[in-house]
Amino acid sequence: MWEIADLNVQEVHYFVIDQKGKRKDFCAAGWQNENHGWEVRAKHFQNCIGAKGMTMLSRSETVLAIFPEYTDYMKKRNDKYLSYASVMVLNYPNFLPASIKRAQRFEKVMLYVDESREGYQSAIEQFTREVPQTTVFSF
Repeated sequence: MWEIADLNVQEVHYFVIDQKGKRKDFCAAGWQNENHGWEVRAKHFQNCIGAKGMTMLSRSETVLAIFPEYTDYMKKRNDKYLSYASVMVLNYPNFLPASIKRAQRFEKVMLYVDESREGYQSAIEQFTREVPQTTVFSF
């Protein structure tokens, strides 16, 4: 992940206490979501520390790009269409309804999805039905 990271990705240090009371320290790549939780990704761990939420990078009040995962955004961040767009990262598929509600206030919406991922084919249909100003980009 570090080879494609941007300035929003940081090294996150955290620990857990096991059933025996022993502390185990960990380190992962992570970024903060809008609810001030940390979305962390490591080789054997992918979850949120703190409150789950979407990640929002505000750049425009008229153009919005939506990605399922932050790593998807990082791989596409140099796309010419993203230069002046706000970016919303779902982080979790269950934030889809909230993203649709927010996307409705933008003039132009770009939905970046991997159609092979579970649940995203129906997301495309729902977005294009409820947010007609959506353009879908598959990767």
